[in-house]
Amino acid sequence: MRTKSVSAALLVGAALMLCSGRALGQTTATWTTPTSGNWTTMMVWDIAPSFPNNNGGNTFNAVVGVAGAAYGVTLDQNITIENFTLTSADATLLYGGAFTLQLNQNLTTSGAVINGANQGGQILVNGVTNIGSGVVQNLSRLQGNGVVNYNPTTTTCEIEDTDVIHNDGHANIIGTQDIVLRNNARLINNAACVFTIANNQQVRWDNSGTRPSIINSGDLIRDSGTGVADLSGVTLTNTGVIETRTGTLRTDQLTLAGSTLSGGTYRILGGSFDVVGQSITDNAAVVELGAGGGSFNAFGNVSTNQAAGTIRVSGGRTFTTTGSLLNSGTLDVRASSTLAIPTGSTLGNVSGSTLSGGTFVVAGTLQAPNLAGLTTIATSLTLDGAASQVVNLSNTDALAGVTAVASGGTLGIINGRNFTSASNLTLGATGAIRVGAGSTFTVNGTITNFSTGIFTDGQLAVTGRLQFNNADISTVAANLSLDDPTAQIVDQANLDAFRNLASVTSAGTLSVSNGRNLSTSGALANAGNLRVGAAGTSATTLTVAGALNQTGGSTTLANGTINATGGFNLTGGTLNGNGTINGNLVSGGVIRPGASAGLLAVTGDLQQQLDGRVNIEIGGLARGVAANGYDAIDVTGLLAFEGRAAGELSLSLINSFRPQLGDEFRILSFGSHDGVFANVSGTQLGGGLWFEVLYSQTAVTLVVVPAPGVLGLAGLTGLLVARRRR
Repeated sequence: MRTKSVSAALLVGAALMLCSGRALGQTTATWTTPTSGNWTTMMVWDIAPSFPNNNGGNTFNAVVGVAGAAYGVTLDQNITIENFTLTSADATLLYGGAFTLQLNQNLTTSGAVINGANQGGQILVNGVTNIGSGVVQNLSRLQGNGVVNYNPTTTTCEIEDTDVIHNDGHANIIGTQDIVLRNNARLINNAACVFTIANNQQVRWDNSGTRPSIINSGDLIRDSGTGVADLSGVTLTNTGVIETRTGTLRTDQLTLAGSTLSGGTYRILGGSFDVVGQSITDNAAVVELGAGGGSFNAFGNVSTNQAAGTIRVSGGRTFTTTGSLLNSGTLDVRASSTLAIPTGSTLGNVSGSTLSGGTFVVAGTLQAPNLAGLTTIATSLTLDGAASQVVNLSNTDALAGVTAVASGGTLGIINGRNFTSASNLTLGATGAIRVGAGSTFTVNGTITNFSTGIFTDGQLAVTGRLQFNNADISTVAANLSLDDPTAQIVDQANLDAFRNLASVTSAGTLSVSNGRNLSTSGALANAGNLRVGAAGTSATTLTVAGALNQTGGSTTLANGTINATGGFNLTGGTLNGNGTINGNLVSGGVIRPGASAGLLAVTGDLQQQLDGRVNIEIGGLARGVAANGYDAIDVTGLLAFEGRAAGELSLSLINSFRPQLGDEFRILSFGSHDGVFANVSGTQLGGGLWFEVLYSQTAVTLVVVPAPGVLGLAGLTGLLVARRRR
């Protein structure tokens, strides 16, 4: 929710108005008599022979306020000034062509007429736009780039066949008279704008011409008033947020697809949203029924929450449907709140003893007559907080007998919500258990996916504590993650389930992150996916008491460290990311530093074997960083090449970066080296340039030089290297 202050915006607007015309160096020009003429008719302005336009070094304000008889001021060229005040009921600002009136500061209009005469003209206001009583018609657009105030106080404000665009900041309806829209007029509230209706007047169509509309992509808020603000006959299209805080916002032309509400967010708080003559049965929007007594009358008959829909109950509210409800989207019940299905109706996601379809996030109470005796979770269900519950109408726990999480299903407990299964628990091929920090998931038995040291299928994502009988995992053939310094998977005696970890198979993923360090008692074999650390989280270390032997798959570091007392033998697969290998690294696989560009450190020796490859991405001049940088590897010991010439160095450009002649990139540093890469690819840069690979005693450096044969400048190449090497 945006937290901009409406009152602050109004004060800023008022301050700008008070300052209008008094800034240093500004000249105020006033239309002197109730006589028609062109804007550029110099003698009608009181500062003749000049006329108000930003020319000749002068900065003008213009005032048209003289009364007496009907007259017109015809805009006959593009005009840029500071402020424009149009306040005479006898005056019309008339467009003589597709001209633009550009106001660097404010527009104030009240009682007068602005007539674009369908010439394609426009008004652009960078400061405050104050639209009072009077008429705005037949403009291409009136765009406010600052605060827009609708403030009719004596008669209505009439807008016809004109787009009034709220482009930024705030828009406010604060007057005491109605706003009349006619003949395809549109109020367009852009995404960056908060549009507040603070009175009880109507925004209405007078049935002339094509139906007008309000198009909201930002925030449309009903606030301050305690009565009814009526959008009568005006099409209301919402892709942003409609929020009711006080009173009632009423519409009879809400855009629906049949009986489906789609797109945007509807937040019902202390005020009501009254949709006249329409009923919503299908929801494909975000509807939040929050704190306060406001109602959403058309939503009471909702029976289907579509895949794109979210129904959220929050702020201690109880929402009871009028009948059965099928959820294919998200039902989100916040703390102390209740979403209830009444007697005689059902939650359509329950079939027998299985809960399926949609997503359920429950921090309060989800209640339905048929929520009883569930054994299988085949959807995403998250219990959020100690008071969260899924119950029938007698408040009997529907989850007490759960024994399975089917493939595609997730059972999550977070924020102190503990859970104990009735007996053994089975996970489908992609079934998942998620345990948040501060929560404990206890299996009253074992997880049947675990047998003879091997954990197969399913997913365990643990930042809290998961306990199951005989947990002693030597082989990971599923997706297991520990994402918190205190994350635990333990057996019934509280022994670490990974105390005898020895391998990750090609079907397995093991992830430790966010400061969760892990140690093995011996060597570790990896043919799957091994992840140490996560971007933006606390440093994480994997310590292997022996060798880390990788034959396939990947090892990825993200702010991670691997301590391998027996070295890291990369005979297949990839080593990716940013981090440190403490130990010797022997590589017959692929080394890819960084995530995009980044830095990989080896505190030991690096031996490049015949089949090994090093991929280096170059996206800028900064060494070892993702933003505008390039990949680098630091080796504290010896960089050795099998047979003194081995492996491939593969170079590629990223982020649309184009190196320039003389640029240098120190891609490898080391204590010493023995040999060179057998092959180098990606050296051609186009434009007559290429990468030359230079070896020194402590570094491998790429230098951008003319391509071989270009200008024959071999001597120049040496000069450039001598001058630009870092």
